[in-house]
Amino acid sequence: MDTELVLESSRLRDPHAGLWLDFAPKTALHHITNDELRVALTLRLHRSVSYQARCDCRKGKSAIPLDPYGIHLTTGCIKGGNSIHNHDRMKEQTVKILSYCGLSTKVEEKNAFRGYDEDNGNRPDITIFNLPDHTGKYFLDIRLSSPVPANAGPLTLPQAKKRFRSGNQAFIEKVRYYQHATAQGLGFLPIIFETTGQMHPDTESFFTSCLQQAARVRQIPLPVLWKYWMSSLMFTLQRTMASGIIGRSFEVYGRKHKEHFETSRGAIRDFGYLNSM
Repeated sequence: MDTELVLESSRLRDPHAGLWLDFAPKTALHHITNDELRVALTLRLHRSVSYQARCDCRKGKSAIPLDPYGIHLTTGCIKGGNSIHNHDRMKEQTVKILSYCGLSTKVEEKNAFRGYDEDNGNRPDITIFNLPDHTGKYFLDIRLSSPVPANAGPLTLPQAKKRFRSGNQAFIEKVRYYQHATAQGLGFLPIIFETTGQMHPDTESFFTSCLQQAARVRQIPLPVLWKYWMSSLMFTLQRTMASGIIGRSFEVYGRKHKEHFETSRGAIRDFGYLNSM
């Protein structure tokens, strides 16, 4: 069996990855444009979304050919900040969920670990100050990982059959990177998603625990809260990846255009403006 078909089958069976397909865009959190929806669907179904070209994020012989599925443009491209943008949108939506659940948070807290190691300037993505059943701060760090290598060669069939292979590796890397925190007895959890929408079991358990508290206080059934907020998270993921693919492919295919002031966005917008003074 083709490794791509194995990966496609795995992602379509995941109960969380397809939540964004089950809901109408009734809220701003669940909104997606027609163009973004088209790209998100082709990406999910592993169908061709880009044309043959070389990405301009690297020069010369190291230039990377665009894969037909847009994988490189989601997590592998180093130009335009797509990977950072995808990460930040998921971080922002996670903070919204935690705030809804009554948790006090801070994003990228400076000097979070200085009290334990004065040379450690790491800034966790999210600090939680009042996580139930935990004393002191609790740190979260988010990672998006592609099950299909963004820049490397093809997977072997055994690799493709291994469920959540890329996400599990990302989890291990995050734990290793923040081992200083766990060594000091600090609370830490990697929040790991694959770009398909699949999440690490510990990530799922964490969100379940937070939403259970919200369900008790707000008197809304947990299944209702879960579907609402997890679908919003999946909408965020698909929307930001699709937007990045659209924007970067537009730039790659049109790179023969040389930008200057007269064709800049501001100059074109003001082209029809007449000063009557």
